[in-house]
Amino acid sequence: MPAGRKSPPKSRKSRSHERFGGLAEQVRFGKDSSPLATSGIRDSIGFMLRVASGVAQTRFGARLDKLGLRQSLFSVLLIIDEEPGLKQQEVGQTLSIQQPNLVALINELVQRGLVARSVNSEDRRSYSLTLTPAGQTLLRQANSAHTENEQALAKALGSLSVSEFRAALVRILGMAPPKGK
Repeated sequence: MPAGRKSPPKSRKSRSHERFGGLAEQVRFGKDSSPLATSGIRDSIGFMLRVASGVAQTRFGARLDKLGLRQSLFSVLLIIDEEPGLKQQEVGQTLSIQQPNLVALINELVQRGLVARSVNSEDRRSYSLTLTPAGQTLLRQANSAHTENEQALAKALGSLSVSEFRAALVRILGMAPPKGK
């Protein structure tokens, strides 16, 4: 590249892949040249959970990217499909998405023709959401990508059963402080 010209910025997906892929390699192989190799954090359960989560989310994100979706959009589509007619606010509360961010996500889904927004018959100040046929089709494809990702993660568990692993994660989640504290 000629002097003075900057290379184009890397996509968020590419940066995430590099970040978590590199960390995962360092944790797995303990490369001697890495400061992480001699650090006590390398064997930390919390650190390994963070890196493993990043790897899992990056892999799933790459699968969804092929469908033109992000994980946040997939989550919103899934909740709307499971509870047609939910109010926007209920979707946000269910997924813990702040209202301004939720409005942007819903607007994107509506503009793409994946979600229909209609005035709620019980509360005319709010909107009810349903998937369009195009949204249902895309969600089926995204669910297949999710299933493939879950199967790969389950395979990585080896002899540890998925239910044992989930139970351990639920115990860790139980360590979270109560809401509002």
